[in-house]
Amino acid sequence: KGTPGYMAPEQIADEGIESFATDIYALGAVLYHILTGTIPVRGSHAQEVMLNTREGKVIRPRLRRPQLGIPGSLGAITIRALQREPEERYTSVQELHDDVTRYLRNFIPLAERASPTKRIHLFVRRHSKVATAVFLSGIVLMGVVGTFYSREKIQSRRLEIARTEAVQNLDRFMDEREVSEKLHHDLREFTAETGNVGTLRTHKLLNSI
Repeated sequence: KGTPGYMAPEQIADEGIESFATDIYALGAVLYHILTGTIPVRGSHAQEVMLNTREGKVIRPRLRRPQLGIPGSLGAITIRALQREPEERYTSVQELHDDVTRYLRNFIPLAERASPTKRIHLFVRRHSKVATAVFLSGIVLMGVVGTFYSREKIQSRRLEIARTEAVQNLDRFMDEREVSEKLHHDLREFTAETGNVGTLRTHKLLNSI
């Protein structure tokens, strides 16, 4: 009737109805064997294997052979093909084929619920040349912006120093001007006083004569 481990649950049951979904299960079992080197369910003998198959006790490929690093996308495709209920499997062999093709072309298979991070990673892999060009352009742009920023910062610093020096020079000039005006005023008063003293002496001299 079939090979234990590759037979679908409905194929094992006496009242089961075989269909194209039975073939999809068998293909899923073949893919499972390619990935893990063994059948989808455990069992020490044929009867135990068929019992576990009928009960849907399929072990995920990555759990069955964790040391192999089986891609999660292929594991998801395999598990969908090995669903216990026929209506939960792929609707056709072509759909199974297309999902495997999506994986090979670095797209997310329909069977997998991928995280946004993985979607971005696969997008970059599909457009590696464009991503590399964008990355390099980004580095160059950052370098140019950094250079202009550094120059602007240095120029601003120089302007600030120049402004500070100008303010200090203006303060010194005002101080010196104030001192100069005071000296000039004092000199004028001294000159005036000296002139008055000389006039008084002259008058005294004339009177004595």
